[in-house]
Amino acid sequence: MSAKTSHDAWLSQTRDTQVGSAPVLGLIAVRDRYDRAQTIAAGRCWQRLHLDATLNGVALQPVNQPVEMIDRERQLEQVGDFARRITALTGSDSQATFSFRAGECSRSGVSSPRRRLADVLLV
Repeated sequence: MSAKTSHDAWLSQTRDTQVGSAPVLGLIAVRDRYDRAQTIAAGRCWQRLHLDATLNGVALQPVNQPVEMIDRERQLEQVGDFARRITALTGSDSQATFSFRAGECSRSGVSSPRRRLADVLLV
């Protein structure tokens, strides 16, 4: 498979299937995406949001490529096209650090394996 074919397949899957089927796209934003404490707080926010959504029958899935591309453009010292586009959504006072899609599941997922409480409890 050529690189172009691979990229085209990824784009189609992302645009048409993942994003195209999601009634809601969300961003978690902070003041400074490179501040460790703010990044940890954003991760905790995502965990709580994801757990609450699951309890209420809403499916969430990370779709972090747009935010990752901000870092990639920065690394390559390229014009920040992704940063500009996402800033248009968040405003200049906030920086997106996590993006996701939300909606109703078309099929049930497999439950994650769990350990017994006795296996992890220290007495």
